[in-house]
Amino acid sequence: MSTKLKRELRTCKGVELRAQQKEGQNYISGYAATYSTLSEDLGWWRERIMPGAFDRAVNEKQDVRHLINHDANQVLGRTVSGTTELKSDVKGLYFRTLLPDTSFARDLMVSMQRGDITECSFAFIAARQSWVEDELTDDPSMEYIRQIEDVDLYDISIVTYPAYPGTSAEVKMRSMFPDGVPEEIARRREKRESDCNCQCEQCLDGDCENCTDEDCNDPNCRCMRAANWKARAEMRLRLAQAE
Repeated sequence: MSTKLKRELRTCKGVELRAQQKEGQNYISGYAATYSTLSEDLGWWRERIMPGAFDRAVNEKQDVRHLINHDANQVLGRTVSGTTELKSDVKGLYFRTLLPDTSFARDLMVSMQRGDITECSFAFIAARQSWVEDELTDDPSMEYIRQIEDVDLYDISIVTYPAYPGTSAEVKMRSMFPDGVPEEIARRREKRESDCNCQCEQCLDGDCENCTDEDCNDPNCRCMRAANWKARAEMRLRLAQAE
C-alpha cells in the first residue's frame, strides 16, 4: 500500500441508529458519518468531514462492506450485492442494510434494540484533504483542523467501542491508523515537533503536551507552561512598548 494513502478508522457518535423489522426482514439504518462535525482532540489537531466528501464513493458505487467491529468475518451487507445501500445527503453518509439470517446479525439486532450498541465507524482513505488553522481555540496544542474533502470507502461498521478508546496519543494513533500514519499527517507532525527545542524526554519523543520540564519556556513547545511563559513575555513586551 502507498505510504501516502493508508486506511484510517473513525467513529461517529450520536448517529441515530435504527433497528427495525419490515415484512419479516430485519434492517438497520443510520449515519456512518456526519458532515462538518468537529472531532474531539486528536493530539494536536481536530478533524471534520467536509460536505460532499462521500459523494464520489457513492456515485462510483464503490465496493463497501458493512461489518461488525471492522471484522471481515462478520459481514452484515455489501453495496455490490445490494444488501447495503449508501447515500450522501446534506447530513452525511446514510446507510440502510438488509441483515442476513445469521446468529451474529440476530444478536446485533437485539443489542441495538436494547440500546447496548449505539455507534458507527467507517474505514477510508483520504483522497483529498486540506488543513486550516483553528482560530477558535485558546489551547496552543490544538492548532490545526484537518478537513477531509474526498474519500475512498473500505467499510462501514457497527462498533462496540470507539475507534480510539484510550486517551493517550499512542493509543489513538494505533486505533485510527491501523496501516500506519499517512504521510501527510506524519510530515506535519514532524515539522511541528521540530519547532520545539525542549530537551526533556517527552519533547524529544514528540510528545510536547506531556513535557516534563517544569521550567520549560520554549515558545515553540506545546505544553501549557511554555504557553503561559510566552503569554507573560508578550504581555511584558506590550507594557514596555506602551511606556
